[in-house]
Amino acid sequence: MAQAALGPEPSELQPLRSLVTQLGKRVAREKADSLKVQNHRLLAHNQELKGAIADIGSHQTDVYVYIHEKLDEYSDQIAAYEQRVAELEAEAESLRSDRDRDIAKGREDAKQEILRLTQEVDSLQDELARVQEFQTQREEVFAELDAVRAALKQEQRGREEDRVSMERTKIAEKQRLKDEMLRRVQEAKESILADTVQQLNDTTKRTLAENEQMTTELAYQSREVEKLIDYVALREGPGSVVPNMGASGALKWVIRLVAAVAACFFAYGIRTYAIDTYGRVIHEFDPYFNYEITEYLNAHGSEAFFKYFSHKHWSPIGRPIGTTSYPGMQFTSVAIYRTLQHFDIDMSLNDVCVYVPVWFGVIATIFLGLLAYEGFRSASAAVAAAVIFAVIPAHIMRSVGGGYDNESVAMSAMLITFFCWVRSLRTKSSWPWGVATGIAYFYMVAAWGGYVFVLNMIGVHAVALFFLGRYSSNLHRAYSLFYLIGTFGALQVPVVGQAPLRSLEQMGPAGVFVLFQVLEAVHIYARSQGMDAAAETSLRVKVFGATGVAAAAVVAVVWPTGYFGPLSSRVRSLFVQHTRTGNPLVDSVAEHQPASADAYWHYLHYTCLVAPLGFFATLDHVPGRLQDGTVVMVDDYREAYFWLRDNTPEDSRVMAWWDYGYQISAIANRTTIADGNTWNHEHIALLGRCLTSEERKAHRMIRHLADYVLVWAGGGGDDLAKSPHMARIGTSVFHDICPGDPSCRQYGFSSDGRPSPMMERSLLYKLHSNNLVPGVTVDSARFREVFTSKYRKVRIYEVVNVSRKSKKWAANPENWLCDAPGSWYCPGQYPPR
Repeated sequence: MAQAALGPEPSELQPLRSLVTQLGKRVAREKADSLKVQNHRLLAHNQELKGAIADIGSHQTDVYVYIHEKLDEYSDQIAAYEQRVAELEAEAESLRSDRDRDIAKGREDAKQEILRLTQEVDSLQDELARVQEFQTQREEVFAELDAVRAALKQEQRGREEDRVSMERTKIAEKQRLKDEMLRRVQEAKESILADTVQQLNDTTKRTLAENEQMTTELAYQSREVEKLIDYVALREGPGSVVPNMGASGALKWVIRLVAAVAACFFAYGIRTYAIDTYGRVIHEFDPYFNYEITEYLNAHGSEAFFKYFSHKHWSPIGRPIGTTSYPGMQFTSVAIYRTLQHFDIDMSLNDVCVYVPVWFGVIATIFLGLLAYEGFRSASAAVAAAVIFAVIPAHIMRSVGGGYDNESVAMSAMLITFFCWVRSLRTKSSWPWGVATGIAYFYMVAAWGGYVFVLNMIGVHAVALFFLGRYSSNLHRAYSLFYLIGTFGALQVPVVGQAPLRSLEQMGPAGVFVLFQVLEAVHIYARSQGMDAAAETSLRVKVFGATGVAAAAVVAVVWPTGYFGPLSSRVRSLFVQHTRTGNPLVDSVAEHQPASADAYWHYLHYTCLVAPLGFFATLDHVPGRLQDGTVVMVDDYREAYFWLRDNTPEDSRVMAWWDYGYQISAIANRTTIADGNTWNHEHIALLGRCLTSEERKAHRMIRHLADYVLVWAGGGGDDLAKSPHMARIGTSVFHDICPGDPSCRQYGFSSDGRPSPMMERSLLYKLHSNNLVPGVTVDSARFREVFTSKYRKVRIYEVVNVSRKSKKWAANPENWLCDAPGSWYCPGQYPPR
């Protein structure tokens, strides 16, 4: 109908309709075939399921059989368990009966204990009542005690006022007596002077006569010496004839020989006094360090010694020991020790070091006598000089047994150098002694920093001979050998380095060397040309002028480069007033302070004449004396160092003024903050800042640097007396200590001996006077006193709240500043704060 409504179908669509119909039938057939295939698959799967169900049924039968068997087995076990339960119930019933009996007994015991405790409580209540009564009585006693204390304080104030009044009266009386004494002394002086003038008038003629007699005696002695020289010369040749010196001359030579031997015995005996009294021990400050590094040299050898960098000294930065020490004495001691060991002579290295000053004191005495002989050509003068030098205090104090210091060896080296130098000038053929002079000078350089003075003394002597018209080829050769060999040797000493070629202090002798080369060259040229004396002198003037101009030009070019170093503070201290060298560290050292020539007469007056007798008398009073006159042996310092060694951890760092660093390191075997080498001014200034700062500020610094603080507090030259130097040294680097005041005058003592306010606030004053001066105490939360020596010469405080972080950081090698990977030169650093 639709087709009819639409009209007849176009002929071109009929094939298309037929094609669609065929496709639909084809799709229907394919779908039917697919359904058939799926049906067959389902049927097959159904058969498989039926087979599986049959198998499961078979397995279920087996399971049922297994379960029934297990049920039978478990039934038997259940029966056994029921029997066991019955047994346990019976046992539990028995235990319940026992428990009931125990409970009944415990209740009875508890009743008895309660009764006992009740009785004890009653007793304690009675005791408490008695204690309360005692407390009441105690409060009453304390009230009475407070009243007594108040009365005592009032009485003390009254006595203090009386004491002050008495002191004032005493001072006034002392001043009156002093004025009276001065008046009497002045009168006595005027009387003595008058008597002296008269006595001089009376004795002048006698003195002249004695001088004439002495001149005659000296002339006679000279003739005797000439006879001896002739005698020796004749003895050296064949067929010599011994001159007849006579019995008198022979006796004099015997006396001289005995006196010379006696001088050696005197030199040895007087220097062993300390050894005989105190034993074979090292003493003073520097000797302990010298002994410590001598032990290191003996144990490790020379190569390790010169590369020895110690972090035990100068913590935390450390110190290069081998390149900051003069090693001559140490090498000498080790050589002596090993020689003795080679010959099986039992003597320890400590004993060798104790006796080295004694042995070299004798050697110095001998060479002083030889030097005197070369100077005066008199055997009597040589013996007299040796005897005096053997016992002169200035030499003894530098060569006493146990005083293992560089000067003890250097004195001998210096005198050997001077003797060889003078000996090289005796005759025209004596100049080879210049070789010995150079070698002796090299040994002097290796032993002591005072070699500069020896060098300049010889230079001055040589140039003085030139100006006196005594220049000769012998002088030129002797001086040239001395200077070349000595300077070459000095350059090999690490602590000296290039100083012989760059130090202004040594340019004078170098100039003399150049002068002598020019003189000798002119002399050789003039002689080759047959010049007379006038022509040679004229040539000298011309050559000297040209040489001077050339030298001035060289200096003008080199000076701005900084090649030449300045004069050292030690040399400046010889020519400028004390405390004005520009280096307060140098000014603080007593040996750099020249004594006034008038001081001896001012303080001793006529007793200066008998002062030597007084010195020898004091040798019997080395030990100390108490106020009651009891003689005691004061060993406080070693006692303190032994305490540190035995009672502190091995890694402890001890802060003390630099004077004592050597002893702390060698005796206590503990790390020091500084020592007597004074090679680092800034580090010592930091030490001075720590000790002279206010207590709280000082603790903030010290807790990062040290574990203990050691102070000398025995009066006299103790740390409090030295502390003004500490303040000046500190403010030379840290200007905030005494702003605008380089000499730090605000830190010190007033005219009446009282400490200034700045000193009273300082840590050092509190450590020194803690609980000794009224009102002076140390904050125990910062510094805790752990040791005071027997006679209060030394006090040691433990630093509270030490920064372990800073200590660990400073000790870590990773924080050291090595100059190259694997190098021995590795300075430490201050810990970061």
